[in-house]
Amino acid sequence: MLSAQNPPPLLFMHSSGHLNTFTKTYTGSGGQLTALLYITNNYNDAPNATSTDDDIYIPCPNGWKIVWANLTLSNINAPNVTIEPNASKENFDLPLGFYAMSFKLTCNAYLDNVSVKLTVVNDDYANFYLYKAINSSGVLKPSDSYQKRVGNVFLPNDTDYWFDVDFGHEPLNISDTFDNTFFIAIEGTGDLIGRWKVIIDDPEPGAGYVYRKVDGVWSIQNYDCKLRVNVSAGEKSPAESASPSEIGLTINGSRVSDISKGKGK
Repeated sequence: MLSAQNPPPLLFMHSSGHLNTFTKTYTGSGGQLTALLYITNNYNDAPNATSTDDDIYIPCPNGWKIVWANLTLSNINAPNVTIEPNASKENFDLPLGFYAMSFKLTCNAYLDNVSVKLTVVNDDYANFYLYKAINSSGVLKPSDSYQKRVGNVFLPNDTDYWFDVDFGHEPLNISDTFDNTFFIAIEGTGDLIGRWKVIIDDPEPGAGYVYRKVDGVWSIQNYDCKLRVNVSAGEKSPAESASPSEIGLTINGSRVSDISKGKGK
């Protein structure tokens, strides 16, 4: 039995585990078999479409029995997932001016929500931007013009808090940007006094790219800003690779360990 504990609300699953023929001969511990489980948001024809549990049937050659099995799961996708470029604890902060932090996708998706970790001591307004990336002599850089602006967002006084900004299901097309990468930028305005939490790159480069904009010119920085982006899928297509831990994936009640994005064991 494979199950997902407390998955995102849009996670639906159906399985197809078939091997119709088996022609190998074994004298030892057996060979590698393939069993498929599809995690999808296909609303029309998925069996168990309201369930987050399903079985994987592993075929066994006639006359043999399965004593144990190692399972490696790949191509794990979720209809919605949160991307955090650098999940390490912050060790510095920087005054809110005009800064942009990168994030990377594996396929087309929609940008729904952005979260940034801040400390604000004098509340006022800020502007948030989505930028595509360009190739600047082999280095990722925000484009000169933004794709979307969310303006006049009020930032309240608080300490070390995550602030959410709604980007309204903005389409992200990886063929329109360099290296599947986009940037989220904050521009402080008025009398705003606040700081964006960051992690110093050690070693360089860090998990992403951070740029500061002064007089219309972007300059690269040596840290990662604390950023989370929530992306979702179009109808009937997976949005983004997901680690097993991100969707609470378990097999027979045991948690599936993360190998990488989209893969577990």
